[in-house]
Amino acid sequence: VDQFDPHAIGLTGDEKAIAALARRYRVAYQIERPDPKHPDAPYEVAHSRGIYAFDTKGKAAWLASDVESQEDLLAALKPMLR
Repeated sequence: VDQFDPHAIGLTGDEKAIAALARRYRVAYQIERPDPKHPDAPYEVAHSRGIYAFDTKGKAAWLASDVESQEDLLAALKPMLR
C-alpha cells in the first residue's frame, strides 16, 4: 500500500484471517509472493474492486462500484454520516 500512499494502512493478519475476511465480503485476491532472497521488496496484490462503507458497529452497510462518480458516491454516503 506504501506504493499508493505512505499513510494508507492495508489489510493485515495471517493468511487464514485474510482468506476468511475475503470470503466474508466476496473479495477475490491473488498475492505475488515476495522473493525469499528479498523479503522486504515490494510485491503485487491483485484483488477485486469495490468500495465498502461500514456502519458504526463495523458492519458493511453499503457497497459501491469503483466506477461510480464522486457525486453519486457522496449522495449515497451523506445520509450514512448523519
